[in-house]
This record gives sequence, structure tokens and C-alpha cells, in this order.
Amino acid sequence: MKKALYILVTILFISCSSYKEQLDELFSNISTQTEFNGLVYVEKNNQIIYNNHIISDKVPTKILQQDSKIYLASLTKLFTEIVVLKLIEEGKLNLKNTISDYRTNFKPTYGKVLTIENLLNMSSGLPRELDSDNLMNSLKFDKNGFAGSFLDSIPNMELSFKPGSNYEYSNLNYWLLGGIIEKVSGLNLGQAFSKYIFQPLEMSNSGYSLNPTDKIIGYKKDKNQWVVDQTNYNIRYASGGAYSSMEDLIKLSKSLRNNTFLNEDSLRQLFGKNDLIEVYGSLPSFTNMIYINREENVSIVLLNNIGVPDLAKVSEMKEDVTNILGIKPPKATKSKNKITLLNVANLNDSIPAEKGMKDWAEAILEGNKTKMNSVFNAYAVPEGKMKLSDPTWDELIRIKKEWPNFRVYGYRWVEDQNPKGIELWLRCDGGQRIALQWVMENKEGKTMALFVKPDNMTWLGQEFK
Repeated sequence: MKKALYILVTILFISCSSYKEQLDELFSNISTQTEFNGLVYVEKNNQIIYNNHIISDKVPTKILQQDSKIYLASLTKLFTEIVVLKLIEEGKLNLKNTISDYRTNFKPTYGKVLTIENLLNMSSGLPRELDSDNLMNSLKFDKNGFAGSFLDSIPNMELSFKPGSNYEYSNLNYWLLGGIIEKVSGLNLGQAFSKYIFQPLEMSNSGYSLNPTDKIIGYKKDKNQWVVDQTNYNIRYASGGAYSSMEDLIKLSKSLRNNTFLNEDSLRQLFGKNDLIEVYGSLPSFTNMIYINREENVSIVLLNNIGVPDLAKVSEMKEDVTNILGIKPPKATKSKNKITLLNVANLNDSIPAEKGMKDWAEAILEGNKTKMNSVFNAYAVPEGKMKLSDPTWDELIRIKKEWPNFRVYGYRWVEDQNPKGIELWLRCDGGQRIALQWVMENKEGKTMALFVKPDNMTWLGQEFK
């Protein structure tokens, strides 16, 4: 028995050593080729495989320590979802109940339609932001740090699809969840995070406060120079305003992977059908990722105190790590519907939207950001126009550069489902594809919004299968 145990321990040690050597080589190459500057943690089968710095020669910044505080950006959404699940375990929330069931003074009519589940699963049809032109000042708090009363009075918005029928990433979803957390717990968001997560898990370097006492140092590019970012990102609230450290996120990942913090119903909701959490977060001065795979018993955490220009590179880094660990991509959980597309040569100049889509396709293939923006806006209603600074344009330029044999391969009119409109489809030889829909009521109208449908690819740092 002792001999068998010794052999098992020896095998585990050799495996961990082999992984570490491969990861050392991977991150050594990354440090010389990219501007990633931060911490990496990899754990498999409760064994620490890798826990180290990546220090880039390209970035003269402060080196992160295990207890260094980092703005999490969209990793905050994981905290928000966990608190929602804790409140469900206490019987204070129900996934099938609506916003108005909890915030009775919520004025928009969709409050009676959108459920907690719609908000959590990004299936609400709400826009990405409350006010995309004024991101850092669009949310207001009372003197006790509550945002719920302000959120009760936000404008009524047209949903881009029937709730639950589709998916569209929205930070506003999580702001509304933050307001619901406040109402049912009687706590502001920072207090709720502390009560339900940070205190039980002894996460002493984590928090959410509108006026943090500790200075959180991150670096952003300004005229090709790295400078300290002075922005207080707590204003991003329940979608992106919390901070934490590597030390604390390791505690969280262990508790979730080992089933010691949430009940099984909550874990199923959190991890989904693939038994997997994969969340990315990006700000001008912070770039982060957390990956927890219960089936493979693996955790990967990446924290970075600079703004990586291309968040897709962080996703590629994670893919490299999982490949070294021998982790296969999750299986598809549902078959994809067959879609019939028309050749773009059939676009009719006499139909305004089709003429616009033809010109827009040319701008995309040229990689011309200004032209993409101006053509879209020429065919958009005033409230549907997009700014030249919208990240969509840079993301389209990125995939044009990175995708092998990037091309337009068809279009179609969507008239039998919501949102209605005309879609342009792009693909490449690597299997990635994306549909870009101009949302419109009829062929003679103007577009009200751009609806992006990625498939088997990374878009704005989020992976879509």
C-alpha cells in the first residue's frame, strides 16, 4: 500500500514538473512578445502547477504581488451572480421572478417582463450600456452608496429580441441585478459582497467601495507612453467595479471547484451545462481572466495591471495553458440551425438597406474604420447611430487581420423572428464566423441598432461556441 502511494505521488510530481516546464516556456515567450505584465496561477487536481509573475520588458510598471489589489472589470459579474445565488438559497430571490417583483417602483415597462434569469444569462434584449456616450457618469448613487433608486427611473427601452430567445452581452443587466441585491438584502453592493463572499472566504484584499482608501495602481497607454491610470472604476458598479487580488481569487476558485461554498443547485446555475466558468475583464489599465473547470478539476487565474490592447490575446493565452494541461474544449450542447444565405452580389441598390449593406461590406473588407462608421450611421435612425470610438470597429479590423482568408460569404433578411433586419455574414478558413445584423422593422426603414452574433470565436474578449 505504501509503495502504491509512493508511486502515485511520484507520478503526480513528475506530471506537475512537466507542466511547469512547458508553462515556463510559454510565459517566457509571452513576456518577450507581448505587453502582458501580471500574475498567473494554474491548479489541477488540487496541485499548484504554476504560480508566478509574467514581467514584460515592454512595460515599466510596478510588479504585482499575490496580495496586490486589482480592479476586476467584468470579473465583478461573478461576484454579483454569486450573491444572487446566495439570496436564492436564502429564499429571498427566485430566478423566474421579474425586476418589478422586487423593485416595485421600477418605472420601465420591461420590469414586469424581464426575470432574474434573463439578466443573469444575458438573454434580456437590453442594450450593452445605459449610456454608452457617458460611461463613467451615467450611474448615480445616494449618500449611503445605493444605486437602486436611480435605476428605478431609467428610461424605457425597446428590447432587441424577445427575452429568453437570444443572447446579447449587457452590462446594464448586472446593474439591474445590483439594484435587486440592494433591495432584498438591505445592503449596498459593497456590504453585500462582503457579507456573502469576502467575509466567509476570508478574502481580505477584496472589496467594492465608491471611495476606496487604498490606491489601486494600473497603467494605460497615453500617446504611446505607459502612465498611471487615476480613474476610479468603482463607478462600473455590479458589472465591473469590484477589486480583488490573486491571493483572494485563489480562495474563491478553490471554494467553487470543491463544492464548499454554494449548494448544488447554485453550482449548476453558475457553471452551466459544461461545468465551466470562464470570465474575462478588461479596463484601460487592467486585463483579467478566471477559468474554473469542475470536470477537469482545474483553475486558471490571470491578473494584469495594464490594459492589454487586444483582449483576445488573453483568451489565446488561456487556450495555450489548457492545451498544455490536455483539456479538451467543451462539447456543443445544442445543434445549430441551418441558415440559408444569399450571395452578396444579389444585394439590390434600389433597396436602401441593401445598398447600405453592400457599401458597409466593402468598408469592412477594406478595414476602414471611418468608412464603416460613416456608412452605418448614414442608414441609421438618430438614436441608433454609433460613435467612431465604439470598440466594434476596432474588433472588426482585428478579426480581418487575424482570420485566415477573411471574407463576406452571404447575407439574409430576418423577418420571422426578433430582432428583424438584414444580416451580413463573415467567415474564414479557421471555422470562425460572425453575423452583423442591422436591426430594422422593414426593408424601407433605417437601422435602429447593430446586433452582433459571434460563432466559434472570440468577440470583445468573450468566447462564443
